[in-house]
Amino acid sequence: MKKFKYLNNISKYSVFVLSLIMALASCDNEFNDPEPLHNTNTEPPVITSVAEARENLPVTEGVLENLYYIKGENLASVKSIKYNGYEAGYNPVYVTDNLIISSIPEEAPFIGTNILRLETVYGVAEYDFSLLTITDFSEATIDGESVVIINGGDFSNVEKVTFVSGTEELGNLVEKPATIKEELSDKEKIVAVVPDGVVQAFIYVETTSGAVAVSESYGFNYAIFVDAINPDWNFDGWSGGMLSESPALGQYSMRADIEGWGGFSIATNGEEKSLGANPANYERIIFKVYATAPDMSLVFRVNDGEVHWEGDQAIDITLPGWELGDWTEIEIPLSDLYQPGSFPSTIWRIDFQIEQGTFYIDDMGFL
Repeated sequence: MKKFKYLNNISKYSVFVLSLIMALASCDNEFNDPEPLHNTNTEPPVITSVAEARENLPVTEGVLENLYYIKGENLASVKSIKYNGYEAGYNPVYVTDNLIISSIPEEAPFIGTNILRLETVYGVAEYDFSLLTITDFSEATIDGESVVIINGGDFSNVEKVTFVSGTEELGNLVEKPATIKEELSDKEKIVAVVPDGVVQAFIYVETTSGAVAVSESYGFNYAIFVDAINPDWNFDGWSGGMLSESPALGQYSMRADIEGWGGFSIATNGEEKSLGANPANYERIIFKVYATAPDMSLVFRVNDGEVHWEGDQAIDITLPGWELGDWTEIEIPLSDLYQPGSFPSTIWRIDFQIEQGTFYIDDMGFL
């Protein structure tokens, strides 16, 4: 599982300061109320719109933890702001009769009445306003396709899911739209097909209401095989291996044909062990396996060492829920391979072994 924070290349305090500076710099903005702190308007409040603070664009759905401008009339005597019944904070120093800067709390219920409630000394105003968040995501294989299951809500008005890597500044921005499996998705869950070729990206969920939630990194921090072998690595050892177009989660997988306890190995090029993955930087290794016969047991080891899996046991890929002729994910914590303080400088070789038969490996890397 992966947890999330949103649009956070800068701190929430910095976002607030930048938003405030932009608003104050405008000669015709809402902060130009001549006496914002001494307004004596006794009329009930009116909310005319809500805008996302960074770009000051109107929206009807907000993202948890983000800043918003609540715009309207008779707002200066505000006492309370609630999102779906949950109390939100605001800075009274910057309240005017026409604008309040508000942050949606992380704890606000995102599945609820979809009401923004603002109370002043002289009355109450309510505004239709839904909330969006991503709580976590997981990966799965459905009908032979690699999918990501995005949990959270309110996903009622989701327009698109996009996998984004790189930046415009570096000139390597790549945006890959994902197909949403509508029949498997609902208000609290999105099932989206991972676009081909994605190694690492951030997942953007956009709604027709103008809200955008962004995940933390999807994919591998260090990829070994995703449609192609990492250029620092190669097929090696006993029985060798080859690329296969079918079965494959993307364009290609790795195929191993084994006889008499032969093996399939992947290792860094030549003797360059330094090209491997430093286990101190990662928590686990993940890969997906496709079996072609029942009751296949897969032996796994690293760096020419002893077999490592639950006390030197073989990995049994006939796991609960495993079905022959489908992909299953294997996740091995690096702490299962090495005791604390005994990590090698790199993991530079990975071996797989079965008694005999054919199996496939795909989507392999370190997180």
